[in-house]
Amino acid sequence: MKAFNLILLHSKWFKANQSVLNVQKTSIIRLTPAKLSHYPLTLVYDDLAATELDTLKFFGLYLDNHLSWKPHVDFLLHNLGIACFVIRRLSHVLGIDAIRTAYYSYFPSLIIYGVVVWGNSNNITEVFLLQKRMIE
Repeated sequence: MKAFNLILLHSKWFKANQSVLNVQKTSIIRLTPAKLSHYPLTLVYDDLAATELDTLKFFGLYLDNHLSWKPHVDFLLHNLGIACFVIRRLSHVLGIDAIRTAYYSYFPSLIIYGVVVWGNSNNITEVFLLQKRMIE
């Protein structure tokens, strides 16, 4: 189905359900293979254009238009790096049991969230190397 037909269909649905589409808050991400050329897509609704993004945060997972999961892994590595810093600083003050509690309360929750989706990423080894470095 062409993009114009989809917008027309959605427009009718919004009007039938007495709803309004906020185009200024609407983002578009088009999933394409990395080897294909990418041309910009513009969708207009009520004389406003929806923006097309290369990376989008969706339910706490960062999606890019090639589904490489690199943006999500980078975000995860940043947050895990902060956790490493905090836990290492706490290790000078707290005992091993408190450090273990801090680790298990933060690290696994970040890693496990959405791992079913992003776990097949090529960059997952970086996450496990950081986890290994934290455990040592």
